[in-house]
Amino acid sequence: MVIWDSLMGNWYVALSTGNSFQQPSEPWLSNWALSSSFWQPLIGDVNGDGKDDLIVYAPSIGNWQFAMSKGNCFVASDTVFGPWGVTTSGDAVAGDFNGDGKMDIGLQDRTKGIFCGAISSL
Repeated sequence: MVIWDSLMGNWYVALSTGNSFQQPSEPWLSNWALSSSFWQPLIGDVNGDGKDDLIVYAPSIGNWQFAMSKGNCFVASDTVFGPWGVTTSGDAVAGDFNGDGKMDIGLQDRTKGIFCGAISSL
């Protein structure tokens, strides 16, 4: 389970024991993607290594950023995808649209009834 403290930009992970979740002791990533009014968070394995990564989308400017999981921490990528998908009426989604084992990103525009997708190249 991923917990995001958007005021501090801290990302915590509570790992499953199979019966419950372990209390996270420290953030896996700090000072990244501040403000829930600016960023929309998504989770998915964007690079196909079997570990879920962080994806954040800023609808006001259409930028997407990624932080890759190392299994015990997240490492923010310098890569910014965008501007792509500038909207005030869209919903960001993540899914493996082409079946290659990597999470892709998409945007559903509610007012236009359009879905656009971008395939991961990470």
